[in-house]
Parts: sequence; C-alpha cells; structure tokens
Amino acid sequence: MRWFLIVAGFLVLLLAGAAGGSVYALQKFHGEFLNTAQTNLEKASGLPILLKDISTGGITGDATIGEVSLLGTRADHKPLVTFSGVNVKVDPKSFLSGILIVDHITAEAVSINVEGTNYGLKDIATSLSAARGNVNASAEGPVVIIKSVSLPAGKFTVGGQVFGRPVQASHQFNGLRLAALGENSGGERLPKLLQQILTRFMLNALGARDLKAILR
Repeated sequence: MRWFLIVAGFLVLLLAGAAGGSVYALQKFHGEFLNTAQTNLEKASGLPILLKDISTGGITGDATIGEVSLLGTRADHKPLVTFSGVNVKVDPKSFLSGILIVDHITAEAVSINVEGTNYGLKDIATSLSAARGNVNASAEGPVVIIKSVSLPAGKFTVGGQVFGRPVQASHQFNGLRLAALGENSGGERLPKLLQQILTRFMLNALGARDLKAILR
C-alpha cells in the first residue's frame, strides 16, 4: 500500500504543477523503487543483492538498473549471478489499481561466475530452495502481473583449483523468455514471481538434472 500512496502523491503533485513538491515526490518514487527491488529480490533468492546505477522515469513507469547481482554468502560476497542492462516497464495506469502490471523485464547481458559446486552453485540452489517456503507462506510485497520476461543467452564460468593450480571452464547457455506470469490467478506477490523467474533461469542455465544433483 505504501508503494501506491507514494505514486499517487507523485501524480497529484505533478498535475497540480507544484514544482518543488514534484521533485520531492520523484525522489521518493526513486527511493521506493530501489527499496522494493532490493527487498523483494532478496526474499525471492535468499541471497544478498547488489543494485548499481538505478534510473527511474517516474510517471512513465520506466526503470533501468545497470547491474543486478546475486551475491555469495561468504564474507567476500562475490557476485555469483549478474544481470546487466536491466529494464523494467510498469504500466503507469496500474499504479492505483491495486495490481501492478509489469509490461516487461529485459536484460542486455547475463553471466554466472562460481567456484566449483560447493561454493557458488550450491549456494544459489540451496538459497533458492530455502527461500521458496518463506515466499509461498508470505503475504508481503505488491501484487503484480508480469506480462513478459526476456533474458539473453549468457556465459557460465566455473573456476577452482586442481593441485594448487587455478582452472576454469565455461559454457554458453540459451536465452530465456517467459510470459503472463501471475495472469491466470489475477496477480501474485512480487517475491513469488521473482523466484519463479530466478528458478526458471537457473534451470535453463544448468539443466534440471544438474540442479537436482547439486542440491543432493
């Protein structure tokens, strides 16, 4: 509800021509988008999230994020998965409807960089698995329908050491397209839809058999 009140305030101030108030409302919109993205991604993934270079278009419903990184749980918090050039387009007519309509979520590049299966892949897989129960039981987060998700093909790099020497292997994985998330149910909580996207992304990048093997 707080999200919708902030957006409503922004629209009222803008239409009234209150220049100083509009600037303040735009700053609040930007801050609320940052908080919403960070909080719900962390709930969905079970991992720390780092967001870089966020830009919001306010009334247009456009937002871009230079990088969205899922961080490891070790002390160094090394990025494990990075989505670059992320664009989110929200239908501005849905701001006050009670259900946010996200027209699309896209990314220009995606990469996965891990160190073997014990740290990295297992970190991602077990965190997603543990977060699923919390997300399904939670009634927190805005209710959303996501019309389209488009993620490009990316590179999966696994590093490690053999007999004290660094080794590295990598492979390409295909892009991912999803549509009409939450549409059949009339909207779902944002963390639940984000987790669906992240889980489908990891299954696409690794393959279901590999992911299940890591979880064992």
